[in-house]
Amino acid sequence: MKTKLLIIALFCYILNYSQTTTKSFYVVQNTGSDITPTLISTNNDGSVNLSFTSSDLQTFFANKKIYKFEKAFNGTQSELLIRTFILTIENEIIDLNQFSNFTEIDFVEIIPEAIPLSYPNDIDIPNIGNDRALELV
Repeated sequence: MKTKLLIIALFCYILNYSQTTTKSFYVVQNTGSDITPTLISTNNDGSVNLSFTSSDLQTFFANKKIYKFEKAFNGTQSELLIRTFILTIENEIIDLNQFSNFTEIDFVEIIPEAIPLSYPNDIDIPNIGNDRALELV
């Protein structure tokens, strides 16, 4: 009986804590610099390997698990937004001051997770009926 409870508890622990969480950042390159990767290869787990022309950037990102590195705002006219990239990396503690060591990078900001202000509560209105309740939204 104890082994069955241990197996169930272990299974619940694995389900809750084995999922990878990610953090996203806006990375803005300096004017006149280029941090566009020269080569992007995708791994089986969904992460990507990046190759940069700068050896400093290459060694910095070599030991990190990156899931996304691409231009954030395609087709924009703003000079700042053209230089902005989205970096999604596995959830680990990253000191944003590390990015200030690179001459190619202007600044980095964390993209906060979206928190909805409210949830709609009119899905089940008794006097209208379930099939028409969503027409109010």
